[in-house]
Amino acid sequence: MNSNMSARLAGGPDNHDGMTPAMIAQAEWIRERMEGRDEALLEEDGDLSIRGPSSAPCLIAVESASGIWITDHAGRKYMDLYGNNCHHIGHHHPQLIAALKAQMDTLAFVPRGLTSAPSVEFPQRLRAAAGWPDAKVVSARSGADAIEIALALARANTGRYKTISFYDAYHGRSSGALSLGGRADDKLGLGPLLPGAIHVPPYFRFGREALGENHEAYARQSLEAIRTVFEYERDIAAVVAETIRNGAYAPPDWYWHEVRGLCDEFGALLILDEIATGLGKTGSLFNYHRYCVRPDIVVLGKALGGAVLPLSAVLADARLDRMPQLNIGYFTHEKNPLCARAGLATLEIIEQGKLPERAMKLGAHAAARIAALPAQYAVVRETRSAGLMFALEFRDSGQRDSAEQMSRKVQRACIDRGLLPTIPKGASLTFSAPLIIEQSELDQAIDVLCDAISACC
Repeated sequence: MNSNMSARLAGGPDNHDGMTPAMIAQAEWIRERMEGRDEALLEEDGDLSIRGPSSAPCLIAVESASGIWITDHAGRKYMDLYGNNCHHIGHHHPQLIAALKAQMDTLAFVPRGLTSAPSVEFPQRLRAAAGWPDAKVVSARSGADAIEIALALARANTGRYKTISFYDAYHGRSSGALSLGGRADDKLGLGPLLPGAIHVPPYFRFGREALGENHEAYARQSLEAIRTVFEYERDIAAVVAETIRNGAYAPPDWYWHEVRGLCDEFGALLILDEIATGLGKTGSLFNYHRYCVRPDIVVLGKALGGAVLPLSAVLADARLDRMPQLNIGYFTHEKNPLCARAGLATLEIIEQGKLPERAMKLGAHAAARIAALPAQYAVVRETRSAGLMFALEFRDSGQRDSAEQMSRKVQRACIDRGLLPTIPKGASLTFSAPLIIEQSELDQAIDVLCDAISACC
């Protein structure tokens, strides 16, 4: 390891400004395990990238990926239970790759204002899958784009601009999406953002824990906070929230029905964000189906492009399409036929393989196994699961490590053992398995997790 590389990764004198102790510790861990081509790539990436706690320095330089596995340039393989929630059908799915190659041989792009057969077939397939035959569909390239389109529709249709969203929420990194988001660190130093973004407690335990361990009580508190805002702010355009929060936070069965009722009572739209946890991850192709509620708008992304191409989509109630004079959804690649083909192939693979049903079955198996971890390890406070997404929340381990430090230590121990979890969020560590994973592989991943926790205690 050359000295420049060490300084760059460890936050040395050339670039340590603003790096937190946790970021410096992460950089040191990366430095210790890099070798060969990985070292060169990570050094170059560090030189080129804007630093951030979740993006630089990068953890791994990936050389190839297939199925549930990624491989670095040193030949080390990792079971990918992160995938940024994009790899529902696994990496480099042969059916998707073949469909994209065939599409590239005929048509890969149409200019804005034109369309193509895949550009029409994709929204038809999407709304059929949603059981929403008259929905209007807008395609975009990122989840943040989709959120911005949803906000534009809400403002244009209600004549209002205020929104209700949750503390601890995440909806993307564009200006409107950041305004809706409720994580303080995401917005630090980036304001002012959009006016009128009102935040309330989410439906799960967050921040102050005055209500103890009773998760139902937090959902009731959240609902009453929404009701209070509606009563005092009579110009709310929309409630915007993740149907199931990334990190396996699922609300009680009654929650969204009650929120839907408040939106109807006060003339606001309900916008549900299923970018990270939709398309079968939690056991239902659309999460709002499991709550028997119909949003006015739902947004999708991440896995929609099959972990190959960037693709997101907005499904909106047909009654919201009543202002043709406004350019809502006016994007260069709105009707890109190659991305549309990726969406079509991905939906076909998910439906043909009955992957949501698979996620439900395998998720129940994983949930039963991880539910035993708090009794086995004192540092594990609780576990959560929603289909093939499951999470652990840690507690302080005496005088040695805080809960957040323990989460990061277990993440690194998993990676050292060939298992890639998501990036830790506070004291929580989440695992998001591809929907194609085998039960034996899922058991292997949980075994590795247990070994990693034992090594960190």
